[in-house]
Amino acid sequence: MTSDPLREARLVAYRALCLGALLERHDAELRIRTLSQYTSDRSEREAILARRNARNQRLLAWLATEGLTPFLTTTEAKLLASPLGTWSTRALSCVSWRAETLGVLLWTLRAVDALPPMDTPFDVNEILRPLDIYTPTIDFVWCARLRPQEELQTLREQMELWLWRTHATELELLGVRQNDGKPLREVIYSMARQSLLKGAVPRLIEGDFPAFGRAYAALNNDQRDMVNTIVHERASATHWVCDANSAWTVLLLS
Repeated sequence: MTSDPLREARLVAYRALCLGALLERHDAELRIRTLSQYTSDRSEREAILARRNARNQRLLAWLATEGLTPFLTTTEAKLLASPLGTWSTRALSCVSWRAETLGVLLWTLRAVDALPPMDTPFDVNEILRPLDIYTPTIDFVWCARLRPQEELQTLREQMELWLWRTHATELELLGVRQNDGKPLREVIYSMARQSLLKGAVPRLIEGDFPAFGRAYAALNNDQRDMVNTIVHERASATHWVCDANSAWTVLLLS
């Protein structure tokens, strides 16, 4: 079986830089929203807003100067060009999860050493550090190298197993059973054993994928939603890198 052609390393680097800019703006949006918690003085708030706006203009100038603007998606470009403090709650939420996508891209570029477990989000400050936003990007782009194809394909297989596990729970909740009428749990246990053998999980808990120190099937709704979102963001990034013919998963803000 032949592998799909990998994405060119420099394109991955450009995509990572664009996501870094988006997460930098996200931080500014959060700070603007919580400004009233830091000070009630109007003049101080205006001064902070002025500094934030100046920093945002610097970010836009950096994107243009470094030739990154053409690599932004339409939605990303609109979000970055919008006035500071105007992002919707949905936009804030969707962009925050792009940290998981960026983390995987940086791992494929050897800029981070390891991926956190599926129940642990990336530290945004840690994954922004290799990008060194506001500085020249030439070294990051032109020195970009992907990990060996075998490592990337292994991650892709592992992510597909995790995706399967998230979908299996959705089917279970809908009452779907196997063709012979037996519950899906038997298939889940079988896939969990395969996942252990392939390194997708470090261990099994009650014969199931582990998360938050318990079996995946035992997660509460909030825990399951977090794991599912992390899995989907990381899987989409992995698939994009491992298949140069695939499309980027764009932000859906409505």
